[in-house]
Amino acid sequence: MPKNDVEMLDLVSHASMGDRKSMEELVQLTRPRLFAYLYRLTLNYHKSEDLLQEVQMEIVQSLWRLQKPTHFWPWILKYAWGKAQHHFRESKRKKAVSLSALPEEILEEVHKTADDDLPREERTELLEVVFGAMKKLKSKQRSVFSMRCYEEMSFSEIADLLDCSETNARVLFFRARRNIKRRLRWGGFKVSMLLTALGLFGRFTYRAAASSVSSAKAVSAPTAVSASSLEVGLWASFIGWLSSEVGLFFSTVFTAAVTWFTYVNIGLILVVLGFCAPFIVLGFVYYLYSEQ
Repeated sequence: MPKNDVEMLDLVSHASMGDRKSMEELVQLTRPRLFAYLYRLTLNYHKSEDLLQEVQMEIVQSLWRLQKPTHFWPWILKYAWGKAQHHFRESKRKKAVSLSALPEEILEEVHKTADDDLPREERTELLEVVFGAMKKLKSKQRSVFSMRCYEEMSFSEIADLLDCSETNARVLFFRARRNIKRRLRWGGFKVSMLLTALGLFGRFTYRAAASSVSSAKAVSAPTAVSASSLEVGLWASFIGWLSSEVGLFFSTVFTAAVTWFTYVNIGLILVVLGFCAPFIVLGFVYYLYSEQ
């Protein structure tokens, strides 16, 4: 296993120049992390295995095109995202594998390596809730959330990978975080359990990925989620809130009140238009950043 980033970059560099031994080692080392990424996108264990083979084939066939070894992960993750999108287009309904359909030894290993104080049954229930919450997210939201929390990418890097603006990436992340919090509350858990839940999801998906690799070698990948990675900024939060059910309700009420005021006070129509102008702009912003 590469001891540091410099050694990993050397491996990518040698593999891109046609060194077969380096290529074989690179494919083997990156397999768990790639599988975990695809699994978090599709939530389908067996489909992730199929997509993994296609993505790794791309590494073997096209790595020579990579000009900068430092861009290896963004390059391969972007290709993996494209393969996942193709999967979503083929499937009218995104089906996920339930926890019970996965190897019991993976769940058992998560329990053994848990660093929280939760009882076993409660930990399993929390994992089921967050797994279900991820399943309900739209594919692009789930991708942004995975890149930000588990690949530790910046919003600018995510925006470049998904071909969208940085603000759009932040808004997608805000919506994903809001929906996961909502599912936690519905499942009977406090919102303060969010980091614990995401840590469990990260460990579970990575353990599932690692179990598919015969070699002990693997590129390590973060599974814990930091509080700072969940921050999106005031502007993105406001846009996200505006497009929520509560935000739309208050916007509708305010617009109706302004309309009524306009009919009653025709003489103040210019003042009213001044009040309406910001909401027209906000409506335009909402249109730009609305979910596809």
